[in-house]
Amino acid sequence: MTSFSTLRGVAVTGTGSAFPARLVTNAELGAMLGREVAAQIVEQHGVTQRYWCGPDESTADLAEEAARNALASAGVAVHEVGLLVVATDTPEFVTPPTASVVHGRLELAAAHALDIGAGGADFVSALDYAWKALVLEPHIGHAVVVGVSAMSRYLDLHDARTVPVYGDGAGAVVLSAGEAMGVLAARCRTMGAHSHDVGVFAGGTRTPITPTVLDAGLQNRLRVLREYRDTLPAEWAQLMESTLACAGVTPTAVGHWLWAHPSRAAVRETVALCVGACEADELPHPQFADVGYVGAASLPMALDAAVQQGRMTSGDVVALSCAGAGVAMGAAVLRWTGGASA
Repeated sequence: MTSFSTLRGVAVTGTGSAFPARLVTNAELGAMLGREVAAQIVEQHGVTQRYWCGPDESTADLAEEAARNALASAGVAVHEVGLLVVATDTPEFVTPPTASVVHGRLELAAAHALDIGAGGADFVSALDYAWKALVLEPHIGHAVVVGVSAMSRYLDLHDARTVPVYGDGAGAVVLSAGEAMGVLAARCRTMGAHSHDVGVFAGGTRTPITPTVLDAGLQNRLRVLREYRDTLPAEWAQLMESTLACAGVTPTAVGHWLWAHPSRAAVRETVALCVGACEADELPHPQFADVGYVGAASLPMALDAAVQQGRMTSGDVVALSCAGAGVAMGAAVLRWTGGASA
C-alpha cells in the first residue's frame, strides 16, 4: 500500500512551549486539599508541581507564546506560514475561534486559521489535519500546530481527583513541506458512547451558563465520572499498533514514546499491551512530573522538552499517542529529520 506521506514530504522543523507564571507545588495543594491527599499525589500521578494561569493569563496568551517559540526554533517568518491550527478544549471564547485570536496577534496575513477540539485527541487531530493540508496544497509551505490547555479555569478546587493532576500550558510545532519524510502516519478514533464520562458539561447549548448552574458549581467545572473504561487500554494500544504498521515501523524501532492521558493507570496498561510490561514501568508520565497533565499541550510540550534536553537525533522515530475526553484517541509516528539537539 502506498503511504500517504509519499505524495509530498512534511517534517517537524521547530518546536516551542509556554507556561503560565503561577507555579503550584504539592505543598500548596496540601494546604488546599489536606496533607494526606498531597502525599498521595506523587505516588498516584507522578506529578510534583504544575503551572496554572493567573488572572491576566488565558489560552490565547499561552498559544501565542508557544507559536512564536516554535517559529523561532524553525527559523520560519510569520509571512511564510500558510496555516495555523490550534488544538484545545479550553478555548479563549465560545466564538470566535482561538486560532483567529492568535492569528491576529501573530499577524499571519497569508494564513488560514482554525480550531480543532477533539477531546483527548486534540493535538494529533490537528497535526493530522495540518500534515494532510501541506501534502495536498502546494501553496502552503509551513503550518503551525499549537496544543494548548488552561483547564485550571474549570477545576473544582475541592476535587482531589482532578486538582492535583491538571496543569496549564501550550506546546507548538512547525510543519514544513519539502523532501524530508518526517510525518509518517497519523490516525484518530473516537468512542462516543462514553462521551459523558469526563467533561465540563455547562457552557454550551445543552446547558447554558445561568445563575442556577453557577450556584450549583457542578456542571461548569471539570467532572471525572469515570477515569477510563476497561476497554480503553486495549483500544488505545490497538490504535497505536495500527498507526505504527501504517508507518512501516515496528515498536522496537521507536526511539521516543510520548503518551498523554490524565490517568496514569490507563497509560501504564496501554503501554504494557503495546510495548511490553517492562517498559511500562518506566514510560508512563515522565514528561508530566513537573508540569502536570496539560491536555492538548501534553504531546508538543513533551516533544519540545526532548529537543531542549538534547535527546533528539536525526533519524530518531517518535511515537505520539493521546487519549481522553470523548472518548477520543490519537496516534502519530514521526521521524526526526533535524540534526542532533543542542
